Amino acid sequence: MTGGRALSMSEDMVVGLLVGMGSASITEPLDLVRTRILGQLGLGNPVGLGAASSQPQRPTTSAPRDFGYRGMWHGLRSVAAHEGVLALWRGLLPRLVLKGAGSSIWYATYMKTRRWLDGKQR
Repeated sequence: MTGGRALSMSEDMVVGLLVGMGSASITEPLDLVRTRILGQLGLGNPVGLGAASSQPQRPTTSAPRDFGYRGMWHGLRSVAAHEGVLALWRGLLPRLVLKGAGSSIWYATYMKTRRWLDGKQR
């Protein structure tokens, strides 16, 4: 740290929680449309795979639901127009819990390790 005091581990956890919840809130509309596009293409249920996952999905045996989305922007506009703007954040609560908790643990652990390594180098 270049100035001020170092945050405690509990403060680091709060920072991680807030950042995780903020990023989940911002990316939820994109994730909703991405999930629907994958379903529309018949690529299965991508639940449990992160947006950056490179693992291909096997086609499902059930018929895919066609939302008629031609791409991400078209999907975002379609959801907002037909279901309302708030529908873009449908399913946000589970992501807030998951991403908030995960980011909280990750960031606090990262900062603790970083401080420990900084102390070892001196």
